[in-house]
Amino acid sequence: MNNTLTKIINDSSQKKSVYLTGNNLIANLSELVKKYVNFEKIILLTDKNIYHLAGQTVVEELEKLDKNLIKIFINKKESGKNMRDLKNLITKILSHKINRNSTLIALGGGSITDCAGFLASILLRGIKCVFIPTTLLAMVDAAIGGKNGMNVTLDNKIIKNMVGTFYQPDLVISDVNLLKTLPDTEIRNGMGEIVKYYIAFSKPDISVIPSAVEESRANARLLINLISQCQKIKLAIVKQDPFDNQGIREVLNLGHTVGHALESVGEGRFSHGEAVSVGICAIAKVSQQMNLLSEVNKNKIISLISSVGLPVKAQALDPDEILSALEFDKKDGRLILIKDIGQVIIRDDIPLSVIKSVIQEITL
Repeated sequence: MNNTLTKIINDSSQKKSVYLTGNNLIANLSELVKKYVNFEKIILLTDKNIYHLAGQTVVEELEKLDKNLIKIFINKKESGKNMRDLKNLITKILSHKINRNSTLIALGGGSITDCAGFLASILLRGIKCVFIPTTLLAMVDAAIGGKNGMNVTLDNKIIKNMVGTFYQPDLVISDVNLLKTLPDTEIRNGMGEIVKYYIAFSKPDISVIPSAVEESRANARLLINLISQCQKIKLAIVKQDPFDNQGIREVLNLGHTVGHALESVGEGRFSHGEAVSVGICAIAKVSQQMNLLSEVNKNKIISLISSVGLPVKAQALDPDEILSALEFDKKDGRLILIKDIGQVIIRDDIPLSVIKSVIQEITL
């Protein structure tokens, strides 16, 4: 077993979750699953692109457990994360006569782990679930903390995460070896979320982030350390506010309110990491206009995001459409603003004129 393996145990009101991060963990998947999860049937949820890259090894390992293994593929016409596709997935899974002692294993990025977490929470009123995230963004954020958001389509626009559940995974296995096949753009998407942690919490160590984009293929130890630090930060927040109703967990949404609006309006032009990065830049500008953040730190934040290779503007998008998308957001006008690196604040008194001004600026 890998000597750089990190293990985090998160005891929540729902269950104990185990988070493992290391290199080449999939080669020992059968041992890890058997150690931490008891079950009779396995449902593997993935898509064919991911299966082509890593699925065969995963299946070979799971077959060693000598359990009934069911493979469910999200096809190209389905997003998996959209409610309109959910009925088909539920029908496929239930046709295999699963029981409460079944385990749903998700192999994929944040969309697939979100979908799997949601399905696990509603199938038979709750079955076990295991996440094997295959993107850096999922390893540091989407697969962590038990929030499973699904998108809905309204007036031909995708509205992000408007339906969902809080349901903790039983086991999350983050294998950095899976990141070797990712394009640089996907690594940068994950680095955008890591930058978010730094801006909100002053950690992880920001000095390694730009180099991590270049070194990610070779420096497993660096990635394992970054991923584990981010997981610890998020899980500490989640433990205080597991159902996101205490106002504590909201700080994890830094940049996401604007980011989700950009994703909705952009209709595929921006990945989640790119949209959140522009969202953070927008929030930095709002924070400065609200006299919370110095111009020096605003520029530092924007320069840091740019240095990772992520966008800082959403040029050519319609600012009125972005403002309209913001109205659908579920946070009742509350935004996470920045006072300093490592110091954020929730505000609901931001003048509409400030928001309009910033949206205009980021779309020029």
